[in-house]
Amino acid sequence: KNLEPKPTARLDRTHDKVYDATKSVVRAVVLLSQGVQQAKIEKYVDLVKQVGLELRTLLTSVDQLVPHFPPSTHREVSSFSVFFPFGDMAELVSALKLAERYSNTALDNEGMLSAAHILAINARNLLDVVDHVRIQ
Repeated sequence: KNLEPKPTARLDRTHDKVYDATKSVVRAVVLLSQGVQQAKIEKYVDLVKQVGLELRTLLTSVDQLVPHFPPSTHREVSSFSVFFPFGDMAELVSALKLAERYSNTALDNEGMLSAAHILAINARNLLDVVDHVRIQ
């Protein structure tokens, strides 16, 4: 089943750092998912680090925009960008540790796939929050 993401807001994405960073987070999650599905445990740490680096770039790009938004929207954007990444990355790292611990067993890596998927969805949700403010 081919899942297509819902379209983003109709905005000019030229030089849109938040949009580009969101795509990079999703790409890093896809690479991680492919590594997990191919059972390449030795690459998990590097792939999770890449997700973290891309997530940091996304959050930095959002932080650079917030001062340009109306003050009434700062709380909406900041609260989302502060709370989601830490919990999502913690879940992903916990799943990574479990995968490493049980790499010699038949335990599957669904937890890691699930944590990565949730992180990608929340990165996209952050883009939607930023776009919503931009449109207002």
